[in-house]
Amino acid sequence: MDLGSAAREGARRALGAWRLCLGLWLANAIAALPFAFAVGAALHGSFGPGLAAERMRAGFDMGWYGTFQSRASGLPATFRPELLRAGAFLENLEGWLTGRLFEADPALLALGGAYALVWLLLLGGSLARLARGPAGASGARFFQDGARFFWRLLRLALVGAAGYWALYRAWLWSQDRLASWARDVASERAVLAAQLGAAMLMALSLVFWHAALLVAKVTLVREDRRSALLGLLRGLLFALRRPVVLLGLYGTFAALGWLFVALYAYATPGAGAATGRQVALAIALAQLCLLLKLATRLAWMGGVVALHEAWTPHAGDAS
Repeated sequence: MDLGSAAREGARRALGAWRLCLGLWLANAIAALPFAFAVGAALHGSFGPGLAAERMRAGFDMGWYGTFQSRASGLPATFRPELLRAGAFLENLEGWLTGRLFEADPALLALGGAYALVWLLLLGGSLARLARGPAGASGARFFQDGARFFWRLLRLALVGAAGYWALYRAWLWSQDRLASWARDVASERAVLAAQLGAAMLMALSLVFWHAALLVAKVTLVREDRRSALLGLLRGLLFALRRPVVLLGLYGTFAALGWLFVALYAYATPGAGAATGRQVALAIALAQLCLLLKLATRLAWMGGVVALHEAWTPHAGDAS
């Protein structure tokens, strides 16, 4: 199966599972609402009856933010101006590429870990649904599959986390070596080229590891395997044999997802939204962007399922 066929099949499966996409979006919204209300209440209380609210209607007030940040604690302290508009998506991407995602506030890391466990439960059911097709696509079957594959996917996630840790440690080591080397180099172009080369290699390594892990997850589900290590080995073997198709598929749907983020950044009013209609529009656009990104994620997963089926056509489809 070539890249075009895999991308079309992944998109077809995602469109056929639109109820699944809506369900995943709803689960995300339900999980986020209590924490969003907590941060929102802290922000609302910090404005008070003074001029801060009036200034915030015209744009982001850094004076207010400095006061808020000095007093905030816990989850509200994680609010930053970079998170407005498309900044949250970009911040997550930068944190993933550099490893700073795991240097966040401990409370936020704990919430992220809890959400990751919920996502593993949803992931097992999602992969089984994409592999099986519309047949037997009931809510009860979805959660049965999620519970069935949860512990296998959790073991694989722990192995995958160790791989990410090794990659981030290698990145920090390379940055130290580059800093030492740059002190003795007169050419800024050479330093910039070396830094860009190291960053591109790191990004490619992370994407390759991420793609191989997804193949391993599909292997655990489609082949009904219990060994996370064996699933990972099969995922790495497939990624090494078909890197162009696999990474091309990742790049195709990642580019589509970031196109939705760019459209959201262009259309949303940002911090200067002064009316209820503008605020409602910003919220609706943000949720639409999340829904579309979930759809592209399902399409990416569906494309990998299709590639796996072409690789192992006689494996059981999570039956």
